[in-house]
This record gives sequence, structure tokens and C-alpha cells, in this order.
Amino acid sequence: MNQQNSQRRDVQLVQGGTAAAPGCIVLQYETDNSGLWPFHCHVAWHVSAGLYINTMEQTDGTKKKVLPPSMAQFCKEWIILVGRMSWTRLMVG
Repeated sequence: MNQQNSQRRDVQLVQGGTAAAPGCIVLQYETDNSGLWPFHCHVAWHVSAGLYINTMEQTDGTKKKVLPPSMAQFCKEWIILVGRMSWTRLMVG
């Protein structure tokens, strides 16, 4: 790991590994924007398979944020839509 001149990319290829020596990457980023942020792959079935995490930055600031009514309505509608879709459709995008 080179902390003086680190690689700056928004795409990384994780090399394969084994149970004893799994593939991994090391991330370093500034936590200067409070909120819940997704870290994910843009391949839909990868997300469905669990290759997705959320990171929460500055929890005190996050607790103070208010979800706009239009976004709350979108979330409700999304839950209804996903409930009507098959898992196969969700996994292929």
C-alpha cells in the first residue's frame, strides 16, 4: 500500500483468492460527508448475491438529516414495485 501516492479510481478488480487467503482490496477515503453511502458493484446480480455494503459517515450529522417527503414517497413506491417483481428480473437488471 502506497499512502503517499495512492491509486485513485472508481473501479477496482478484486483478484480471486481462497478460503485461507481471500482476495481483497484496501480502501481509503475521506469521511467528510455525513450520511449512509453505498459501496457496490453495478452488476445487478452481484448486488443480489450480497456484494454490497453501506458505510455510515458522521453518524451524529446523519441523525439530524430529514428525508424529503418526495424521497419518502419514492421509497414507498419502490418497495411496492420490488414486491411485484421476480427475483430473476431483479438479478439481471
